Amino acid sequence: MNTSLAALMAGMLLAAPGALAEQSPADVVEATFPFDKAVLVEGLRAPHEIRLGVDGKLWVTERIGKRLIRVNPETGDIKPAFEFAIPDVLEGAQTGVMGFAFHPDFGKGTDRIFVVHTYEDSERTDPTRPDASDPYHRLFQKVVALDWDATTETVTGSSDVLTGIPANNDHNSGRIVFGQDGKLYLTVGDQGHNQLVNYTRPIEAQRLPTAEELAAGNHFAYQGKVLRFNEDGSVPGDNPVLGGVQSHIFTLGHRNAQGITVGPDGTLYANEHGPSSDDEINVLVSGGNYGWPNVAGLVDDSHYAYGNWSAASVDPSTLTFNQPEEGFPAAVPVVKESEWAGAADMKQPLATLFTVGANDEINFGYFERPTVGPSSIQYYADDAVPELSGKLLSTAMKHGAIYAIDPAASGDEAKFTKYYLGQNRLRDLEIVDGGKTIFLVTDSAGGVLNAAGEGVSELENPGAILVYTAK
Repeated sequence: MNTSLAALMAGMLLAAPGALAEQSPADVVEATFPFDKAVLVEGLRAPHEIRLGVDGKLWVTERIGKRLIRVNPETGDIKPAFEFAIPDVLEGAQTGVMGFAFHPDFGKGTDRIFVVHTYEDSERTDPTRPDASDPYHRLFQKVVALDWDATTETVTGSSDVLTGIPANNDHNSGRIVFGQDGKLYLTVGDQGHNQLVNYTRPIEAQRLPTAEELAAGNHFAYQGKVLRFNEDGSVPGDNPVLGGVQSHIFTLGHRNAQGITVGPDGTLYANEHGPSSDDEINVLVSGGNYGWPNVAGLVDDSHYAYGNWSAASVDPSTLTFNQPEEGFPAAVPVVKESEWAGAADMKQPLATLFTVGANDEINFGYFERPTVGPSSIQYYADDAVPELSGKLLSTAMKHGAIYAIDPAASGDEAKFTKYYLGQNRLRDLEIVDGGKTIFLVTDSAGGVLNAAGEGVSELENPGAILVYTAK
């Protein structure tokens, strides 16, 4: 039964229009990026998101710098737009100021900027961290709206839009966009639960909030979800009803969706970190369940199986954590993907980066495992560079590369093209000037592959804004 279910799901994926087959690293086409590189700015403190404003300036959030800045794209001159009074960003944690989105009418009378950042909540606590001395005891995320005065070039006001969003030291996601429907979409990660230092904490990506929780403003069940909400933070009347409750939740079953974008036809695309394989690119649809933690990638039972440390038959804190490919202690229950009751109804990924076959021999060290560290995604809708036209461009932190794929392709045509850009962890990109220019921001620190495919910690352009101009 399990084997037939996996085969059925794989067959459904391949038969669907525009759907992509499983991808392995061997399927990737490597190419030279058809752009020339220049360095605009270096030394920023963990730049996270970059967007070109209607004022012609590049607007950038600095996750560790805790500010929103404006950068002249010609000279690199920097002007702070807003500094956030938030707690110190904890060393080694994925906290601070993250994604932002301009109001669709920015520059036309509604000059508001919606920003995601972590904060300490005076009224809420993380139930998985009951110790009041724990630095994450009261750590959450919120969305705030900044009121911008273009005449004085200052923020004249800041107001909370949606508060109490779960946050942790890992897998916060924190990307936000406006859809063509005028609603805000926010990615929220699974908090890094069930792995590393958080291995005893349960993954909540499949849990839905109760009506009582929602009425009390308790959003702890929003982990591993994509949220959809109005500008004032309220729940849209056409949001899906899930588990009998209509909440901010638009989709569920996500691990760490670090990129989200809107295609020309309004389609929502997101990329997502896999565990040791199966990073994903997904099409987000209302009410969709994307499988995590029960499934990574396709329902194929090829490599991943859900070992639930928090459900161990003994106190999980007495067990030593192992990566999934190292096996699980006997006390930890393990469930294959095809054994999950929801497998037949989950939304399959558009593509995986990359799937491991059951018999593949792979070294699962950090740099060798077939995951790329996807960090942002954009749709290249222009014709300036024909080979990119109609492609999704996904930046990769670990690989220092952009992976491009045609979301409408299928079969043998559905292959990623890898553009290695150098020894930098690519965090976000912005496509401007009719596709002739691409701006990228890079991480300030971290590991990356060099040109020889070896893992290194030295970055070429840490904390930088890079300019790529079409050749």
